[in-house]
Amino acid sequence: MPASGKLPAADDSIGFLIWDAKRVLTQVFSARIARHGLSYGLWPFMRALASENGLTQRELSERVHMKGPTTVAAIDRLERKGLVRRVRSKTDGRKINIYLTEKGRKVLDKVAPEIDLVHRQALAKVSPKEQEAFRRVLRRFRTNLVAAGGRRSRLDEG
Repeated sequence: MPASGKLPAADDSIGFLIWDAKRVLTQVFSARIARHGLSYGLWPFMRALASENGLTQRELSERVHMKGPTTVAAIDRLERKGLVRRVRSKTDGRKINIYLTEKGRKVLDKVAPEIDLVHRQALAKVSPKEQEAFRRVLRRFRTNLVAAGGRRSRLDEG
């Protein structure tokens, strides 16, 4: 907020601009992946499993920053769609690992070009140099907010 105590105009507010850009990005991305039977709410789980197939339910919750019951509900939906399967751990019977099915991998293969298209649309008139600067600023923005008490992203670690 400016020193005057007045709210900045929405178009001058970094927070509002990020929120509004995410809103539109989500809208466009959701429509693209819906064609493949995937909702925006299920996407983080699929993405996490694409990076680390075989995560336990708890690990998956941590990766996507969701609470356990939300993760269980998402896994249930993904399993009903045939995109993932649960497998009890052979080394620790209390743990259940989540694996992408062949159908799940095929859906990811179909969604990958959609992601690329949405990114190209969003960055159509942004030079490669501006894109890299934008990424650097967003990373710094996230790091600053984590330092101020925000939840860490897995991307902040390591």
